[in-house]
Amino acid sequence: MRVGEPLRTKSMSSGHSATAFACAALLLLAPNTRRGALQAALVLAAASSLLLARIGVGAHWPSDVLAGGTLGWLSGAACVWLAWRTGLVRWFERRPAHWLMALTRVGGGIALCLIDTGYPLGVPAQWLLGGLSVIGGLWDLQHLARGEAEQ
Repeated sequence: MRVGEPLRTKSMSSGHSATAFACAALLLLAPNTRRGALQAALVLAAASSLLLARIGVGAHWPSDVLAGGTLGWLSGAACVWLAWRTGLVRWFERRPAHWLMALTRVGGGIALCLIDTGYPLGVPAQWLLGGLSVIGGLWDLQHLARGEAEQ
């Protein structure tokens, strides 16, 4: 089953594939995190399934998703390397960064709920993800505020 008309031009490279594999690289290549082979396989399977879905819906050719996945993996790996090389990782371990990330989760969740993507069938998933992001961000903010009040 195809969703819409297949794209015949201007599909190189797949941005969805690049995003999926950039996220996979960030999750799998970050040092000092423990993950087993099963977790790594699940992350790669999820990213790969997105590539196959983009081909299946007729949005991209296999070469488009391979190029996108490769670019995504390389950019994710470069980001991990730069974060450690520049010391950005140490900044994210500090309290101001925790506040910034919690506020970003809340703001991103609200934006996701308000944006019109043009896909009415995706609205329930959009609201679910946006709502979970807001709830998670508020949860983090509550714990951050409680921790500062105790100090």
